[in-house]
Amino acid sequence: MLNTTIDAIRNWERNRLIKVPRDPANGYRQYGAAEIGRLRVIRMLLRAGYSMMAILRMISQLDRGETENLRHALDTPLPGDDVFMVNDHWLSALVGFQERALQVVVMLEEMLGQHYDPPLEHDR
Repeated sequence: MLNTTIDAIRNWERNRLIKVPRDPANGYRQYGAAEIGRLRVIRMLLRAGYSMMAILRMISQLDRGETENLRHALDTPLPGDDVFMVNDHWLSALVGFQERALQVVVMLEEMLGQHYDPPLEHDR
């Protein structure tokens, strides 16, 4: 279902990205819809280049019921975080690059005497 290995999922569990309930009778992990959904988010963020620490920050925030500023949780290491991954800033960096590129285009169009209408938010 997730196109990943059992070892990867167990690694995510060891790194506190997910807690999977166990069957009391035999101790086997029981993956329900909530666990599968969470694993999909973890897999997607890892494939996008985020570190496990960044994902843990965001997931911890969600577990506390805080749904605001999730991008900030991904992009901003806490003061005590040991590892900082440069690519943990990629979402914020891409938005900044896009805004600066649009400003350059507007300036160039103005220099050429033409008007430029930047794309609407949903067209980006």
